[in-house]
Amino acid sequence: MSYEVLVDNLRAAAVRYRAVASSLGADGVKITHVDPTSFGHIELAAWVKAIAEQCDAATKALHDGAVSLAEGLESAAHHYETTDVSVGRTFQSPFSGGLLDPTSPFASGPTP
Repeated sequence: MSYEVLVDNLRAAAVRYRAVASSLGADGVKITHVDPTSFGHIELAAWVKAIAEQCDAATKALHDGAVSLAEGLESAAHHYETTDVSVGRTFQSPFSGGLLDPTSPFASGPTP
């Protein structure tokens, strides 16, 4: 089983997650004037305040989660890219700097 990871797709997804995070904003939701005189009812004011606090916490969590996902995708793209480069160096000829020629005696290890 094999699969191909396209680092450009990982980076594109990271950009989309960063766009979501920026649209949410890092500050959350602020509702002002949540007091009984504004609403005319103590329980209603307390209920609206509790809902506003939950919305604020959820917005911050969504923002932080989207940023974290973007960072993880960017990190994965970097690691895939550097691993590909590192592994690719193994297959380069020590003499020409290019890929090994399959007909070269240096293309395979020592014969037993």
